Amino acid sequence: MKNTPLFDSVAEFYDYSMRNNCDYEGWAQYVVNKIKTLSPNAKQGIDMACGSGYFTRAFKKAGFAVTGMDISAEMLTSAQNITAKEKAFIPYILGDMTSFKVMQKVDFITAINDAVNCLPPQNLQKAFKCMANALKKGGILHFDVSSEYKLKQVISNNTFCEDDDDYSYIWFNTPYDDKVVMEMSIFLKRGENYIKRESSLTEYIHTKENLILALEKSGFTVLDIDGDMGELTANSQRLNITAKRN
Repeated sequence: MKNTPLFDSVAEFYDYSMRNNCDYEGWAQYVVNKIKTLSPNAKQGIDMACGSGYFTRAFKKAGFAVTGMDISAEMLTSAQNITAKEKAFIPYILGDMTSFKVMQKVDFITAINDAVNCLPPQNLQKAFKCMANALKKGGILHFDVSSEYKLKQVISNNTFCEDDDDYSYIWFNTPYDDKVVMEMSIFLKRGENYIKRESSLTEYIHTKENLILALEKSGFTVLDIDGDMGELTANSQRLNITAKRN
């Protein structure tokens, strides 16, 4: 059976599953407020690695002109379908964080929910430079990563599963020194039967210090670093980083 990239396989149920497993609404409001606070005159942005477009649509509802970008055509199709059902118009484009270009610079860029964890360390600076080139001077970049603590102590060597009416999955995690390889077996309901898909994803461990260094070398100044939408602690499972283009 073909092993496909994780987000191609989960596109059909990604948005629904995420809504079940985290406070999507609160998270989106946190990110929107972050942009509004640090860039009060911002009007236009790009939501990178937008997935099914939940955060992209949150920016649109908040009054921003926003474009969603993702490397997975399947996820973009899901985003377009959901957006159409909500009777909104948002442009979605296929693109890679490490090589994209824009015709017109924007006021802000976001990369939410582990997008940067998918970049190997040698590609961090390359991606950040692309983002800097796409931003106006003084523009805001906001992204998050699963922390070293989460990937090493919470995710690694653990197996997770979920059983819903329309889908089920089993998620295995294998640790390495600088990364975690995630493998998932997914069962999607089709009438009275299920189809099985297998997928994998590698998430790289990025320390706060390495992220700051890569940002500074790429033309950014770090403005703040939060933990899980709040105070940063040694056991924070997520780092939320906001930086300004110099």
